[in-house]
Amino acid sequence: MKFHTHSELLNSFKYTYESAQALLADPALKLITDALPYGLIILDQRGVTALMNTAAERINQLSLQKDFPFRRFVRESAVNCEEILKSYQQMTPLQYLANSSNGEDMLVSTRPILDKNGDPLFFVITQNISFDINGLAQRRASSGRFKSLADQDALDASKRYLLQPSSPDSYFLEKGIRAMKMKSRILLTGESGAGKTSTARYIHEQAMGMDKPFIHVNCASIPDTLFESELFGYEKGAFTGAHHRGKIGFLEAANGGTLFLDEIGEIPLLSQPKLLQFLETNTVQRLGTTATKNIQVRIISATNKNLLEMISRGEFRQDLYYRLCVIELKNPPLRDTKDVIPQLIEHFLAALIQRRGTAFSLSKDCYKLLLEYDYPGNIRELQNILEHIAVECDDVAGVEHLPSSVMAKAPASNGYMADGESTEGLKKQVHDFEATVIAEAIEKYGSKRQAALVLGVDVATITRKTQRQL
Repeated sequence: MKFHTHSELLNSFKYTYESAQALLADPALKLITDALPYGLIILDQRGVTALMNTAAERINQLSLQKDFPFRRFVRESAVNCEEILKSYQQMTPLQYLANSSNGEDMLVSTRPILDKNGDPLFFVITQNISFDINGLAQRRASSGRFKSLADQDALDASKRYLLQPSSPDSYFLEKGIRAMKMKSRILLTGESGAGKTSTARYIHEQAMGMDKPFIHVNCASIPDTLFESELFGYEKGAFTGAHHRGKIGFLEAANGGTLFLDEIGEIPLLSQPKLLQFLETNTVQRLGTTATKNIQVRIISATNKNLLEMISRGEFRQDLYYRLCVIELKNPPLRDTKDVIPQLIEHFLAALIQRRGTAFSLSKDCYKLLLEYDYPGNIRELQNILEHIAVECDDVAGVEHLPSSVMAKAPASNGYMADGESTEGLKKQVHDFEATVIAEAIEKYGSKRQAALVLGVDVATITRKTQRQL
């Protein structure tokens, strides 16, 4: 199955202003969007509200009018749309929780649709009043499917990431689900942070169902001397320090579901034969007893190491490798699937805004650098960078809020040095003019905070820019 990226789709059409207007005016489009259960609003290149489906009219208590400016829409809507307006002005995606005048909670998402030159074609807004993020988190936590909301964030983000890669192996999730249903064992490979854990969870849920156990074992975190007792369990008195009631092992805990062996290359060499025996017989023998128990469990393994090289060095058993690797699925690094970065940014921003309690957005320059960065740490690094930004910025995150590790790798041709300053003459002039405006505003209004309010920026930005002038 081929998944098309936005860039592929846009390159297949030659949009003009006239053709875009004709598309938005097509009655068939309105008929289709009226069937959607959530509010959908589309702005055209002029900033005019060109389409609003029936759900959006009800939510905002507005009717679509000819040449309806979006600024007027913001003023008259029953929903507070100030954050949407900021997102539109900066042409950056945003996702946040909002309330209507009648108290309805909703998830609001915005997203610019740009052509291949980076110019706006449309600006899309959705308002979903059926989205219950707190209820979802509570249900997931109570069912034991996720250890925390962070696990859910990682899974949701990886779904977006994995379902839309532009690599030739974009069908690999479908292949993994098919393998699981056939009880074939799967080996997930790829760089650290590329989403292997979330891939395993997703395949398990789709193939096994939501009510089956999913046991995640990080093999690197278990001491060599305890690996067998943790994996197979033990009877009371099996060894010094053993619990007086004994302990069930990970394999038994996963019975009827999936055992995910993460960092499989870290399994102690002395413990590998016993794992191999289980894979051949499907029987578990706890430490301290001769009794065996039949276990039916699906196995997914993962590693960021080259197991074949480990086999050649005598660090991993070849027969165990072939038992675990019936199907190998490689998670692509984020730098090879950059088309999905906007979706990941949108998702992580929504989660961070919920945690902060206050909305923020990305400046155009900051967003541009995030799209261009190579992410050697993959999804995990992107999530870390956005959390860093969420702590550093107030209302709008600029280039200066990015971690130094990102700025240090920004190419000089982009017009930025490692500290976020411009290397271009025009930007130097803009910087000087900006400094003058800030100084005059502080003098006129008496404080940095008042100057920030008048100029429409956060006070941290004013403070930082005045410090650079000293």
